[in-house]
Amino acid sequence: MSPSLAPISTYALIGENCLLYADESAIVSVCSLPSSYFVEVIEENESVYKVSYLDIDGYVKAESVTIVDYLPLNKYPTSLSCSLSNDGNTITMRSSPFIKDDNVIARLESEEIVEYYGSKKGDSQIEILGDEWYYIKDKNGNYGYVYNLYLTPPTIEKNDYLATEKDNTSLSSSLSLSSVQSGIVIALLSLLFVILVYFCTRPKSQRN
Repeated sequence: MSPSLAPISTYALIGENCLLYADESAIVSVCSLPSSYFVEVIEENESVYKVSYLDIDGYVKAESVTIVDYLPLNKYPTSLSCSLSNDGNTITMRSSPFIKDDNVIARLESEEIVEYYGSKKGDSQIEILGDEWYYIKDKNGNYGYVYNLYLTPPTIEKNDYLATEKDNTSLSSSLSLSSVQSGIVIALLSLLFVILVYFCTRPKSQRN
C-alpha cells in the first residue's frame, strides 16, 4: 500500500501594514501582523482570504499578502513570549482596546508571561504614551488587549522568507522513484529465477 500524503498547504507572505480581521467584511481588525512572515490560507475569495496565523484564525485583505508556491521554512516568528509589568499591581485585559466597563476579560498579575500577536489602535489611556494596545494570550488561554504601558513587545527580526522546506511534492517524487527502482529489482530477480528453473529442469541430455 502506498503511503498517504497530506495535502500541500497554501501560504501567503505578509506584506507591510497587514491587518488580521475578525470577519470577512474586513472592517473590525484584530491586530497587525509582522511583515516577511506568513499566514496559512484556508480559503481564497476575490478580495479577502480566510487565514490562520499561529493559533488564531481570521481574515486578511488579498492586497496585503502574496500567495507563494512553496512551503516556507520560517512561517511564524519565534519567541513571542513576554512579561507584563505594573509594579506588582494587576493589569486589566480587555476584549477591545477601549476603556469600557463591559469589556474586561481578566485581571492579570504583574510579571505574568503572555504570548504576543500584534498591536491595534484604541483609547489613549495615558496621553503621552499614545493609543497603542497589544493583542495577547494569557496563561489561561484568554485572548485580549492590554495597554502598551504594561508590556514591552518582543523584538521580531526580519524573516528569511525565501527559505523553504522539502514539500510533499518532493516527497511524492522520491517515493515514486523508489517504487520504480524496487519494481526493476523484483523483475530482474524474477527473470533470474525463471532462467535457473529452466536450466535445472531440462532433460540431462539437453544440458550438454
